[in-house]
Amino acid sequence: MSVRTIYTYIDKGLFSARNVDLKRKPKFKPRKCHKTQITDRSVFVNRTYPDFQSLDLEYFAEMDTVHSSRESKRLC
Repeated sequence: MSVRTIYTYIDKGLFSARNVDLKRKPKFKPRKCHKTQITDRSVFVNRTYPDFQSLDLEYFAEMDTVHSSRESKRLC
């Protein structure tokens, strides 16, 4: 059995040992799951690269937007 398997079994409560009994486990917080995937795909309708190419523009410019927190007094 690997060490990772033992840690998983202890997390599930299959052994009488707990996470507090382990040497390093209580020091670490669980990793956060970031949900960055867009689930509503309707926002991409008529916003693809072929749609952009079909506009036949002579010139164009690309622009980025920066958002800061409302409490921040810095200006971008």
